[in-house]
Amino acid sequence: MFCVSFSLAGVQFVYSSQFSISGPLFQQKFGISQSAINIILSTAGPISGFLVQPIVGAISDRYTSPRGRRRPFIFWGTICTVIGMIIIGLSVKIGEALGEKFSTVNHYADHYASITFAIFGLWVMNLFNNVTQGPARALVNDLTEEDKKQLANATTAGVMSVAAVAGNLIGASLLHSANPYQIIFLMASGVVFVSMIPTLIAGKEKPYVREMDEEKQSFVGVFKQIFNAFRNIEFSMAKVVFIYFLSWLAYTPLMVNQIDLFNKIVYPGVPNNWGTYMGMYGLALFSTIAFNFSLISPYIIDKIGPKMTYIITQLIATGCYIAIWALPTISPWQALLFTSIPAWNFTAFNSIPFAITSQIVGPKQSGLYMGVLNSASVIAQTLSGAISAPVLSARGDDVRWAIGVGGVFSVLAVIAAFFLETPKRDSLLEQRNSHPILN
Repeated sequence: MFCVSFSLAGVQFVYSSQFSISGPLFQQKFGISQSAINIILSTAGPISGFLVQPIVGAISDRYTSPRGRRRPFIFWGTICTVIGMIIIGLSVKIGEALGEKFSTVNHYADHYASITFAIFGLWVMNLFNNVTQGPARALVNDLTEEDKKQLANATTAGVMSVAAVAGNLIGASLLHSANPYQIIFLMASGVVFVSMIPTLIAGKEKPYVREMDEEKQSFVGVFKQIFNAFRNIEFSMAKVVFIYFLSWLAYTPLMVNQIDLFNKIVYPGVPNNWGTYMGMYGLALFSTIAFNFSLISPYIIDKIGPKMTYIITQLIATGCYIAIWALPTISPWQALLFTSIPAWNFTAFNSIPFAITSQIVGPKQSGLYMGVLNSASVIAQTLSGAISAPVLSARGDDVRWAIGVGGVFSVLAVIAAFFLETPKRDSLLEQRNSHPILN
């Protein structure tokens, strides 16, 4: 299972690079305001994900390649993601080659070429990272026994957390180099490329064979299938999607603004990128806690059930978001504490909904509904950016207010989680010792 889910480590490495270093790149190197950065980061990934994931999920459910349904998408998605990362890494060099000059104080009007290439690379990276993500998650569930779904998805969350730890620690260690943005993105592109190899080798899926009366899938048919999936979604599945949507709506402001929280609030005016440096270590601590929680979460779920696990972790995250907003000043240890503890909830809402989804829908529709579920997250991220931008503008780019708005949505997620329907735990536990994790 570790090897099968390894391509998702690459997916997470992309997001770690994006949210830890893209903000400083756009702000410090290109002179773009924080509210504009929020719009850029909260639209490229979410909009591309909303467009791509359901389509790729539906196509991959019935894709008839001899190499399987999911692996071709993982391969080509990763290759194109790497190309996007290289474009971002070289955007400053491209701007310099076109005559742009960079100094310690930069303004966006002087760097249109660099900004254009960086945003283009960001869109390419996010677009094809979403091509990889949906089939990679579906592959994990395709190869997992029904009673092992919670464990498999917790393992996946753990693998992604390890990748996030590595990404942020490497980024922090390279931040004081001569060209940190270029080095980090180019190095990350190599890591992402390597990450797909274990999945392609270990994910031995059987080629999909159409049934005798099954029509060949058309492009128009794919859109009809997606439309019908949203229109005819079961009520129990709709609740999973809505709760997942609220959790992402709550978490996104912290995800997007954590580095700037350390830069502007915890270490204001401190030179040498010290705030960015500590923010990256904060992200690494977040990911370390997420990894450790992923190891024990299957046992917690066995004891108290997925619903209570979700509610408790979401409630703890709510307290952290509100504390960040409410405290008049935030010390370094408080910032590290309140930005890392939500990792428990991050692990829960990135494993429990996927396990429940795979138990509600059949294997022939798992890719489609994984795409529907991921669409909820990208809509939430887009909406979060739209809400945060005017809040930040009104509050002088004080990122605590954006995180506080996330706390409000986290309260709603806690309330909604009480209505979550989960498969009966006892029947799954009885089977747990009788099947291996992989088929």
